[in-house]
Amino acid sequence: MASAAAVMMTPLLAGMMWLEFGNPAANNDPKAKDALAVVRAAGCHDPEHAIFSATAEGKVEGKRKSIPLEVVDLSTPGMHAIKGKLPEGGAWIISVASSLNGKFLASAIVPVSAKGVERASAKTIYRPVTDDDLAQALRP
Repeated sequence: MASAAAVMMTPLLAGMMWLEFGNPAANNDPKAKDALAVVRAAGCHDPEHAIFSATAEGKVEGKRKSIPLEVVDLSTPGMHAIKGKLPEGGAWIISVASSLNGKFLASAIVPVSAKGVERASAKTIYRPVTDDDLAQALRP
């Protein structure tokens, strides 16, 4: 039964990309030092050539804030470090977008808590992130 389900799911996933987030402390590339997270695209169609952008999106004292983050290529093809400083206070998330050859691939919203970036709770979205997505993710 499980193998039948896997065969049925294969066409749904064929050609899809998703974003995977990792712990920068577990990466031995010096450029990953002090990063918020490490990211890569996974799936079909040359994921190692994906291009990323990232912003910190927050709500501080009832006002929305947006801070551009730096995406640094690491020595492993397709691996990138997301770098920047998140302000103290308020509610924050990281919004990540990826493209390949000028075409949108996937985006993600990564929660940030008092413990830090919650990489395991990242949510891949198969369309560009909207203001509504950000507002919902920043709700208490």
